[in-house]
Amino acid sequence: MDVRSIETGTLRMEHEGTTAVWWMYDAREAFDQTTGGHLELVSEFEVAGGSAVDPHSHPTHEYYYVLSGHGLMTVGDEGREVIPGDLISIPPGIVHSLAPVTPHSAVRCVAFAVGVPGAGVIDYSGNGTGDSGPPAQLRGHLYRSARDVEPEMEHSGTVAVWWLVAPRELSDETAGGYLELVNEFEVAGGGAVHTHSHATYEFYYGLAGRGVMTIDGEDHPVGRGDLVVIPPNAPHSIRPVGADAPIRCLCFAVGLAGAPVYDYGRDQLAA
Repeated sequence: MDVRSIETGTLRMEHEGTTAVWWMYDAREAFDQTTGGHLELVSEFEVAGGSAVDPHSHPTHEYYYVLSGHGLMTVGDEGREVIPGDLISIPPGIVHSLAPVTPHSAVRCVAFAVGVPGAGVIDYSGNGTGDSGPPAQLRGHLYRSARDVEPEMEHSGTVAVWWLVAPRELSDETAGGYLELVNEFEVAGGGAVHTHSHATYEFYYGLAGRGVMTIDGEDHPVGRGDLVVIPPNAPHSIRPVGADAPIRCLCFAVGLAGAPVYDYGRDQLAA
């Protein structure tokens, strides 16, 4: 089972030393496996104590990032306990499930997936409805939050799912792409991820702290549970709201077909 953690990820100090970045998937590390895909979905979900995400599979490269709680993840024939800061990679077609380790507390995750070409429409609900997705007022917005979405009860009512990017909502825009990277980063108080841009659909998910996100010169407050959708080539930056406390985020990106290689450490095209 491929489980990666900030405890074992490669730490780099970037953006003039103000930003600690723990790389879990380095740039283009998954290029060969995921090329030709598209962004399939982004959601936040919680599995109640004593219940489970039932064993299932679908034709996507799916990733669970543990936000809170203590769970037992099963991928294929292998089981492993997972904790906050762990990223689980689930290959296409492999049966997988997740359950809290005790009946008394839940496990909560962010999920995102890169679709496989030609897979068709997939029902993720576990209820046979196939109608999951965020409300219409969220669609197309750059800033989305679990606070603004009513959860859908799925997998026989044991799993609450907050849909942030509906299944296939961005499939046309990201078609032919690939998983570009996954990392966790923390910007120190008084620091900033300086303004830069690259040819990816990039997503920042707020883990802790409060910050100001700037896209194309427009500022927006962000915090825990917020998802920022950063379009390709849009100049963007993020900074904590003050000089005394950091902001911490999960970052993942889907690269576009034919995009040049980008050096994220120096915020420029690779030499």
